[in-house]
Amino acid sequence: MLFRSRIGSSAGIAITGSVFYSQVASSHGDFASAFRAGVIVIGAFVAAALLLALADAATGARRERDETSAGRPAADTSST
Repeated sequence: MLFRSRIGSSAGIAITGSVFYSQVASSHGDFASAFRAGVIVIGAFVAAALLLALADAATGARRERDETSAGRPAADTSST
């Protein structure tokens, strides 16, 4: 889990930085529009992360319900 988090953070920083600096270059130094573009990219990443978290929660709840109804104990997914 930690590895995926680090990869996601690295990719997010790299992509957001690339968008920011390419916008600065294409707008001849307009930092306000570059900041706006960077914030839009960050918002898209946050929305994607929220959708993935909701999908993960839904499939986890469904998996626990199916295992319980089949007579098997639900798997312990808590981290220690």
